[in-house]
Amino acid sequence: MDRHYKFLRMPFGMMNSGATLTHAVQMLLRGMDHVVDFVGDMLVDTTREDGVSTLKELIRRLQRGNFTVRFTKCMLGARMIDFSGHLLKERAIGLQDENVEKVRSAIQE
Repeated sequence: MDRHYKFLRMPFGMMNSGATLTHAVQMLLRGMDHVVDFVGDMLVDTTREDGVSTLKELIRRLQRGNFTVRFTKCMLGARMIDFSGHLLKERAIGLQDENVEKVRSAIQE
């Protein structure tokens, strides 16, 4: 009898979990030009007309990969969001005021 064992959880602690997650999500999102992933946070940039079909495809792919979506953390139709410490607007990218203040404080010390 040929037995095959596989891990159900990340083996050997969390050392490789970030790279493993990033690789798995990149494989799932391949070909979805309007979706950006950064360590589990996803940004979907589409028009309102294309948004519903893009979200349906994204959710379908995530389910196929056995990922779950926490819908309470989703922001739909937002014109301005905080994404990985950056303030994203329709045609501009800026820094969060609190992050700028932290840098200023560190320089003054």
